[in-house]
Amino acid sequence: MKKVKRILRILLWVLVGIAILFLLLHTPPARNMIKSVLSRTVAGRAGGTLDIGRITYRLWRGEVTLEDVEFDYPGLRAEAHRLEASLFSRGGMSIEVDNPRFFLREEPRMSQPVRRSSPPPWKVLQYIGAVSVDKGRFEWGSASTRGEIEGSLRLARSGTEGRSREHNWLLTGDVQGSVGDNSPIPMKIAANFGLQSEDLRLEEIRIDAYASVLSARGALSQQDFITGTFRGGFRSAWWRGNNP
Repeated sequence: MKKVKRILRILLWVLVGIAILFLLLHTPPARNMIKSVLSRTVAGRAGGTLDIGRITYRLWRGEVTLEDVEFDYPGLRAEAHRLEASLFSRGGMSIEVDNPRFFLREEPRMSQPVRRSSPPPWKVLQYIGAVSVDKGRFEWGSASTRGEIEGSLRLARSGTEGRSREHNWLLTGDVQGSVGDNSPIPMKIAANFGLQSEDLRLEEIRIDAYASVLSARGALSQQDFITGTFRGGFRSAWWRGNNP
């Protein structure tokens, strides 16, 4: 009987300790510490700099919210007003991104690029079940040209093949894009892709613009964090009609 009481007393103190730890983790100093650790960890793996304006979380529900997020990497700048993640969603982590902006610019290459042995950035997809991007904007520019694409995208896991350890996702979106001073063109995007070893495998990506279609299939291999090598082919059908 004394042994049972001792075990119960130990379990009680363990539970009290866990409760105190949860309470401490939700204090402002703990949030600042976790924000700092998260920024250093992500920036160290990617080779850039990450700044998080504010972080809040509900650990008992597995919910994390980041606000005013900015990421800088030579040639790329990304920012988002708000990012919400649900860690315990069915099929993997669920993420909602509000008003993200991506700026791809022409710059000299890094003197010390990310090592090829580092996991490619798309490997993080294996932990993700769904991503929703609202009011996103992607811009690129160089000395000779500039362009932009904006709209909404939805990414969802479509299945897992256990034998080959492949993970597959479906991407859909309604966007509009323009190059230079041309008027924006509405487009629909649909893609089926997956992970295989270190490569991002494109089963098919299809872009419909007016009555024309551009599609591609192949695989993407990493060179550094934002560049890679594409192996595959493209097909187009610009004859399917006239632009209005």
